[in-house]
Amino acid sequence: MTERPGVNPAAPEVGVPPQIACGAGTLTTIEVHVRHPGPRPAMLTVTVVGLDQTWVGEPVVLGPVEPGEISRLLLPVQPEPGAMGARYPFAVAVEATDLLGVGNPVMATAESTLVVDSRERVVVAVEPADSPVLSGGAPGPGSCRRASA
Repeated sequence: MTERPGVNPAAPEVGVPPQIACGAGTLTTIEVHVRHPGPRPAMLTVTVVGLDQTWVGEPVVLGPVEPGEISRLLLPVQPEPGAMGARYPFAVAVEATDLLGVGNPVMATAESTLVVDSRERVVVAVEPADSPVLSGGAPGPGSCRRASA
């Protein structure tokens, strides 16, 4: 692999889907792939940045992770039931800390969007279920009610 200018070759490589869809109040997961290219084992701290912390919880610590090791994490995310339907951009940040304490921690991020659909589902029940109006017959006495103000 050739080195890219301005990129620390020991920084973790992070991948997330570009978009994750869920409903308000619904639990889903953020699939994260992390590769540790550093020269020595490290502890990795994975944090979701940009979403309400009550939706995603605390950072996850992974490790020790060996050089070249690839890890797959499923991070739970659950927007609150009353969350507004919208597109919420966020990032997953991964910090690698060398187990021997050599050098400073290095970090990488990957961006994604959580698409929340908050449309409430409406259920209508008609009782009695065998109403003549529903079966195509003429309404009988007491089957229609007038609304009073």
